Amino acid sequence: MIPMELPILKVIYIVTMNKRRGYIILISTAIIALLFICIYLTFRFFVFFAEGYSLLDRIFAICLLLGELFFFIHGIGYSIDVIKASRRYREEFDSQHYFLNVKEPKVAVFITAYNEDADTLENTISACTLMDYKNKQIYLLDDSTRPELMRTSKTLTEKYGIEYVHRENRRGFKAGAINDMLNGIDAQYLLILDADQRPGYNFLREVVPTLEEKPKLAFVQTPQYYVNRDSSKVSNAASAQQSTFYANVSEGKSVSNAMFACGTNIVLRVSALKDIGGFDEESVTEDFATSFKLHERGYSSYYYNNVFVEGDGPASIPGYYMQQMRWAYGTIGIFKKLLKELFRHPRRLTPVQWWEYILSGTWYFVGWAFFFMMICPVAYLLFEIRPLLAEPYIYVVAYLPYLLFSTLQFFVSMSMRGFSAKDQWFGQILTYLTFPIYMLAATYALINKKIPFVVTPKGGSGKSPLTCFWPQIAMMLIIFFSVAVGIWKFVQQFDLALIINILWSFYYLILLSMFLYFRRDAEEPSLYYVDMFEEFVRE
Repeated sequence: MIPMELPILKVIYIVTMNKRRGYIILISTAIIALLFICIYLTFRFFVFFAEGYSLLDRIFAICLLLGELFFFIHGIGYSIDVIKASRRYREEFDSQHYFLNVKEPKVAVFITAYNEDADTLENTISACTLMDYKNKQIYLLDDSTRPELMRTSKTLTEKYGIEYVHRENRRGFKAGAINDMLNGIDAQYLLILDADQRPGYNFLREVVPTLEEKPKLAFVQTPQYYVNRDSSKVSNAASAQQSTFYANVSEGKSVSNAMFACGTNIVLRVSALKDIGGFDEESVTEDFATSFKLHERGYSSYYYNNVFVEGDGPASIPGYYMQQMRWAYGTIGIFKKLLKELFRHPRRLTPVQWWEYILSGTWYFVGWAFFFMMICPVAYLLFEIRPLLAEPYIYVVAYLPYLLFSTLQFFVSMSMRGFSAKDQWFGQILTYLTFPIYMLAATYALINKKIPFVVTPKGGSGKSPLTCFWPQIAMMLIIFFSVAVGIWKFVQQFDLALIINILWSFYYLILLSMFLYFRRDAEEPSLYYVDMFEEFVRE
C-alpha cells in the first residue's frame, strides 16, 4: 500500500485506483512539469544575457546557470522517462512454460568476491545452488588478498560443490577476473552476482527465455534490492535512491534500448561479451563502460523490472561515501569517452541512446550543481553579488510553478509505484549531503587522477565521527553567518530579494543539518569503515 505522507498523494492514490486514470494523471503531471521547466529555462536565458552584470555578478551568474541547467536537463530526462515507462514499457516475454519442450541452455554463474566474510559468501553460494535451473555451473571468482578469507572461501566451494577460482594477479579487478574466466567456460549465458547478492530460485528460468528469443539481445538487467534497508537510516535512504533509478528511469532507458549493465543481477550473452573483447578493464565502473561498447556494436539491452535478487546496501556514511565515490568517479570518466565517441562516430548510437547515455554520464556532477546553488545566495547576502538580474516578483512567478510541478511529478511517479514519499525525500537529502564526495570524484575524473578499486563495505552502521561531515559543517557555518547578515540588512530596509535569498539559505541549512539524522544509528562508531574510507581517499 502507498504510504500517505503527503495529503495530495492520498487524493491521487484514491483516483488512481483505476489504472487508466492513473496513467493519465501520471503522464499529465510529467507533461505539465516539462512545460514549466521549459518556461523557466527560457526566462533564465533571457535574464542571463541581460545587461548590467558586473564581472563578479557574471561569474556567479554562470555558476547559478550551470547549477540550474543541470537540474533542468535531468528534470527533462526524468519527465521523458516517466512518459516512456508509462506508455511503452512492457515485459516482453512470458517464460512460464518455455522450458517444457526446450532444452535449457547452459549458464555460468560468476560470484565475484574480494575479502568477503564467510556468512555473506555462504548465503549467496547457497542461494545460487538452489536456483531452479539444472544446466548451470557456479564459480566463485575470489580475488581476496587475506589468506584466512581465501581458505574459508575455498572450504565453502568444496562444501557446496562449486568451482573455486583465485588469481595472484588482480589485473583489471572485477572486470579482469571475469575476463580471465570468460574463455574457460562453454556456457551460452553468464549470470554475474556480487558476493552479497542472493538470487531467487526462479531467476534464471524467468530471464534466460528472453535472451533465447532475441539473438541480438546482449543482456537482461534486473533491479538491485537492499534487503537491509531497515538496518540504518543510511541504508534506507540508499535503498530509496536505488528505487528511483530502478523504477521509471530504468524502464524509460530500456524502451530506448539504452539500459546499461549495473554490475550485478545481470544475465549476459557470452558471445556478445566476447565480441567486444570482454568487460572494460580500464574503468572502476566496468559495467557502464561495457554496456556502451555493446550498444555501439549494435547489440540491444533489456531491463526486466522484477526483483529476483536481494542484497545488502551500505549501512554507514563511510561505506556509502566509498560506494558513491567509485560510482561517480567511474561514470564521469566514461562520460569523457562518450563525448569523444559522440564527435567521432555519432551514428553508432541513435540520438535517443546518446541522450540517455549523456544523462547517465553527467548525473554525478550533482555535487557541483548543488554547491553552485548554495553559494549564490551567500554571495548576495554577504557581498551583494547579483547572479540573477530580474525583478523578484517576476522570478517568483516564473520559478514557483516549475518547482511545484517538478517536485509533484517526482513524488507522484514514485508514489504510484508504491514507494514512500518520506523515504524518497530522505534519499534526495542523502544525495545532497554527499556533495563533497561527488565534487571530489568529478574533479579526480576530469584531471585523470587514479583512485583505487574498493568494493562497497557491508554492515558497519553506527555513529560516524564529525570528521566525516566537516565540509557540510563548514558550509553550514558560512550560510548561517550569511543569513544573520541578511536579516540585519532586512531590518534596516525592506527588500524582497533579501527575503528570497534568506529563504533559500534557510532551505540549504535545513538540508545540510540533516547530517545529524544520518550520523547516528547506534551507540558505537563504525571505526573500521571510517578508517577504510580515510585510507581510500588518501590513496
